[in-house]
Amino acid sequence: MNCNERRFYRCPPPAAAPQEDVPSRPSAAFLMQRILASGQLHRRCQCYPVCLNDLPPQACPPYTVTDVFLCGEPKWREDGCSLHFGTSLEVTLPVAVRVRDGDGRAYVIAAQIEECLRLRPECPRQECWRGQIYLQAAVRLANRCHPCDGAQCAVPMEVLLSGYLLCACPSRPMGPGPCADPRPWYPQPICKTMF
Repeated sequence: MNCNERRFYRCPPPAAAPQEDVPSRPSAAFLMQRILASGQLHRRCQCYPVCLNDLPPQACPPYTVTDVFLCGEPKWREDGCSLHFGTSLEVTLPVAVRVRDGDGRAYVIAAQIEECLRLRPECPRQECWRGQIYLQAAVRLANRCHPCDGAQCAVPMEVLLSGYLLCACPSRPMGPGPCADPRPWYPQPICKTMF
């Protein structure tokens, strides 16, 4: 054998260890928001009083409201009266109002409008204590606003307000097994039907 020749030998793989029967684990659970109560309010054209006292001194009448938009998160407090069919919330919506004065100058002032929203329970009443309220709102000018001379103006607005009482609940991926809980998940899928 030549000294420069080298031989390589392959080692046999180690013997595989016998595997024990491991019981199958159920699929991992995760948290999803479940709707415990919900409600919606839609005012197509409602006049709300808006105070114009925050206008600067150089603004001169007549004042015309040209635009309205939401400028913050809705705030709510529970109404004192108890309802048999759900919960009543007093909701305050912060809005920004764009005003044009008699000289054509534009100003933006902050205002608030209030609405009452009722949440209908979708679960037994005793489960509602563990929920968290979530509100969505949209506001816009509904019609053309007439000029006003005073410190208060009635502004026609369209308001859409949706409220949910949500609770994080454990869930497992869909698969064979018992029927799923009939309460809706949040957000609900939007189903459109074509005619």
